[in-house]
Amino acid sequence: MLEPDRRLLLLDALRPPPGMSLESAVGTTFSLDLEALLLAPIAFALFDARLAETGDPERTDPLAVMEAVRRHASRIDMFCQAGQIKMPPRDKPVLSLLEDSVHPSSAPSVRHIFHPKVWCLRFKSSDSDDSAFRLLVLSRNLTFDRSWDTIVSVDGSPTGPHPDLEAMNRPLADFVRSLPELANRPLPQDRIERIRRLADDLRNVTWELPDGFDDLAFLPAGLDEYEAEIPESSSRVLVISPFLTSSQLSRIAGAARKASLVSRPESLDLIHMDILDQFEEVFVLADTSFDSEDNPHQAQQTPPTTEETGERPGVNLAGIHAKVWVSENGHKAELRTGSTNATNAGWNGNVEFDIALTGRKKHCGVEATLHGGQKETSLFDLLVRYHRSERPALQRSEAEEAAYRLEQLGREIARLALLVRVEEDGDGYRMILSSDRPLPISSDVSVTCWPVSRPFETGTKLRPNESVHVSIGGLSLQGLTSFFAFQLETTSETGPVITRIVNNARMTGQPEDRAERLLLEQLKTRGDVLRYLLFLLADIGDDSAYEFASLFSSASEGTSGRAFQTQIPLFETMVRALSRHPEALTPIHSLIIDLQRTEKGSALLPDGLDQIWPVIWEARSRLP
Repeated sequence: MLEPDRRLLLLDALRPPPGMSLESAVGTTFSLDLEALLLAPIAFALFDARLAETGDPERTDPLAVMEAVRRHASRIDMFCQAGQIKMPPRDKPVLSLLEDSVHPSSAPSVRHIFHPKVWCLRFKSSDSDDSAFRLLVLSRNLTFDRSWDTIVSVDGSPTGPHPDLEAMNRPLADFVRSLPELANRPLPQDRIERIRRLADDLRNVTWELPDGFDDLAFLPAGLDEYEAEIPESSSRVLVISPFLTSSQLSRIAGAARKASLVSRPESLDLIHMDILDQFEEVFVLADTSFDSEDNPHQAQQTPPTTEETGERPGVNLAGIHAKVWVSENGHKAELRTGSTNATNAGWNGNVEFDIALTGRKKHCGVEATLHGGQKETSLFDLLVRYHRSERPALQRSEAEEAAYRLEQLGREIARLALLVRVEEDGDGYRMILSSDRPLPISSDVSVTCWPVSRPFETGTKLRPNESVHVSIGGLSLQGLTSFFAFQLETTSETGPVITRIVNNARMTGQPEDRAERLLLEQLKTRGDVLRYLLFLLADIGDDSAYEFASLFSSASEGTSGRAFQTQIPLFETMVRALSRHPEALTPIHSLIIDLQRTEKGSALLPDGLDQIWPVIWEARSRLP
């Protein structure tokens, strides 16, 4: 359990089973990094071998990323806390293809947050009507944090209706079905219907239990009918939580005869020692568990944090971030993990999701979790006993109080339903942004709004208690975006205090072929077109196509690159696709047609393709 030497990357967990492809994916996160979201469509594609080795989208061929996103974005729905989207880079046109997939959301109670971290996936077979399901329950956000987290991955298969099965899966199905209602803007009807179908089908899924467990339960919270409950009294309990509150810790310690706690030193410093003394053992992560690059905060004091303030967008976390509750009763033990911290808000109001796995104590109890049985390295080896710091507990300064206030206001702005209308503007485009209601800010706060595709200096100052109205003209196709940034600024005794949030507006009037045109703008040379064709062929499982695409990505565009083009057996690769997966030729045909519409595009077609393609496409047209 929780073996430090075992790493399950999200990329691996999202990858479809052999012979299957993605049909639909629904994910949730508190904080969202749009570049991290690129991992999902890349994982769903079959040409991600290079990324599997590096785990870094920056080192993946940009054309492969573009095609992966273009192909899968319409099947991905990601719900995140409103106001928790990290400011994306301006030079990533591929992020525009994710706009319809991202749904800023809020908890039913305005005093609480949307905090679950879940992926629910349905895959379909390429050769039959078979389908498969996968559920990922995580403690980490969809960011590039370098923190210690947990992930539970369970695969499932559809079975016939059964009362016991439906009763077990009902909390998961209800959770998925409720997500569109928590979004701050209405989802398109086709996405709502797809999510509802997924939720309905989840009721009849049989899940494969991880080794060492014989039962599971799904535990959503913060929704109608579903509230978090402290497990019944136990003989022994282990709680791992980065964020804490005194009253919740008292409830935990009072529900067990013997309790252990693992947390962050800055969180423990804020808890009265009378409460910590109720725990038999209190641990923190040893400083040696991270080097200075992984854990830049280990040598400095950290202001008091909660789930809200401790997971800010753009601030990468390190150290303990896992949320685990292990409780023992007799020979049995229950391991609960997911998004819920040992805090009042986590157990009373936040939207959360945990999974509870039950098994024998010797396999999944407190000792097994801490010491890992016969493993060479255990979680316990990375822990040290907590000792109260001699420094006083940190309190918020005036500037920190002002920053906290701006964060709350930013979250309110992020709840606004924004509409951006696209109009033609000479040779380019104009975007007009409006809101459904006035800005909920006072006169001592300055707010500037701008599209994330443009620099801050082009932003528009907004007036308090008036609706948003921003008009930006002279935009190129790549300048169109539904992601808009808001900068909130006020003053404190130490100077200006600034917070930035990103909201996702509903876009209308954009060119219908925007995605196709964005792709064509990335194809600047014949080598780009050839490489892209190979990626299309590689995605049906043609290893040789991916091998050539990878080799060609590293070849220069000079003489050696042009010489390498002549060595690629494009005709043979297309013939294999014709015989094995003729449907893969349809996007190639669409690309060729799009390129041939202009003289510049026609000049980018690889040598000889205009001669071999009509023959291949005619043969494809004769097939059913």
